Amino acid sequence: MTRKWIVTALISSMMTTAVIGCSNNNNNAGSPTPTSAQTNKGEAEPKAEPKAEPKQEAVKLTMYAHDFQRWDGVENDSILKKLEQKFNVSLSRQGAPWEGWMEKLALKINTGEAPDLFFYLTTLPEYRNWVDSGVVLELDKYLDNAPNLKKILDNGLYKNLKFNGHYYFIPVITASNNHSIYYRKDWLDKLQLKEPTNIEEFTTMLKAFTENDPDGNNKKDTVGMTASKIRDWLNVISTGFGVKPEWNLNKAGEYEAGYATDSYKQFLAWMQKQYKAGYIQKEYFLNDDAQKEEAFYSGKAGVMISNSGVKADGVIEQIGAVKRDAVVDVLPPPDGPGGPGGVQSFGGFWGGWSISAQTKDPERVVQLLDYIYSPEGRELTYFGIEGVHYSKDGDKIVPNLENRAKEPAATFAPVGGELKGLYNVGQYFGSLYKFTGDKVEALSNNSFNKNPEIADKQDVYINKNLVLSDIANVLDFPAEFAEISQKLLDIVEKYSTLIISGSKEVDAGWSEMINEMNGVGYAKAQQYVKETMEKLK
Repeated sequence: MTRKWIVTALISSMMTTAVIGCSNNNNNAGSPTPTSAQTNKGEAEPKAEPKAEPKQEAVKLTMYAHDFQRWDGVENDSILKKLEQKFNVSLSRQGAPWEGWMEKLALKINTGEAPDLFFYLTTLPEYRNWVDSGVVLELDKYLDNAPNLKKILDNGLYKNLKFNGHYYFIPVITASNNHSIYYRKDWLDKLQLKEPTNIEEFTTMLKAFTENDPDGNNKKDTVGMTASKIRDWLNVISTGFGVKPEWNLNKAGEYEAGYATDSYKQFLAWMQKQYKAGYIQKEYFLNDDAQKEEAFYSGKAGVMISNSGVKADGVIEQIGAVKRDAVVDVLPPPDGPGGPGGVQSFGGFWGGWSISAQTKDPERVVQLLDYIYSPEGRELTYFGIEGVHYSKDGDKIVPNLENRAKEPAATFAPVGGELKGLYNVGQYFGSLYKFTGDKVEALSNNSFNKNPEIADKQDVYINKNLVLSDIANVLDFPAEFAEISQKLLDIVEKYSTLIISGSKEVDAGWSEMINEMNGVGYAKAQQYVKETMEKLK
């Protein structure tokens, strides 16, 4: 299924603790028990030493992901070397900047140079094409010898991550959402307003930020909220109108897309009203995320929706560089006419790692991946080597800055100018996680953050009301479903902008949108969802 994912969704929400099981090595030194095989002197014959298994031949493996090129030609760090020694492999990192990394991977695959292990956004149509053409290794037969991977894929949340009834990738486990509403608390306090919890109070705040000179410069040069062309950010608000992600069963027992419901129409009407009143930045739908953030950092806008967690440190730092006494805080998703505020769940994963069908030693690549996803492997590839890069003080991770500085550049993420952050490569494999019953829970620990109190508050708001679609993480739709879905999303994007900007009145624009959606196969997509879900019963 085609989805729009937020680029920074992955890294900012990956946090930091796991319970690690201990292995006991019992070396009992005792007198040998006499056996029936005795020497003439009554001494037991020495047991024959077990034959050592032949050492696996060393294998060169390539790993590919966006931005991995920054380590191209850089000597591998000690964490990667530890993995290399454990599996007798030589690991090479390849990649390209975000703008173009997918195209470069496609070129490698199409020219027969597929990396042994590669990350991709597995909900995109081209990934399904690679699966169908035999580029990606089917994992099913390897899972019995990969207990950590098997446990993940057997889990209820991820069990349907299949194509043609088979598993082809291991999901990058993430928090279910990491979107947060940032606002200028100093403006709110100056205007003597309370923190909004519902859409009416939120609207009042936007109006005051626009009309009541919150920055005190005696000019009408501020706006309530900035946004960008990425519509998904606004889900933090639309959920309060009753909008759900993807497709869901309605009261009539039919599947319907969240963007084709009356709830979404109500949300568009609210957005249009705020836009016409000037409470939302003019032509925000032309902004990229950098322009959106600049409007907030520069003090032009009082509200911005962005990522949570570590991102909060950057937001506070950037705005503080412009106005030292600025105070930034975060809001809960506002309650609305459709019910309690909330955030739409991503399904607990963002893309995944696949193995090339051309790799020389698939068993070893599977074992490497299984170890990385084990509790021990996640700690290693998240924090580094215990006793070298960090120590533990109870549940708290204490980084060793001196030893971290000895590693190659960009091995560990900086926090507040110091190498207190996580191991950069390891974050590409997702969050630390734990199993709670039959559920996988991405763990969040903000102790590495410069502003942990903000990140902790964001976690509470995000988890208060997570809305999961009825088809969450179901991928095995017919290829035509993805094609129709993309056409439907393009139509929704177009008409959402036309309606919000006032170029189309709500009722007229909505009717045109629904008609165009019907024209490109909405009913057919609806039928595909129904048939696919029935097969899973």
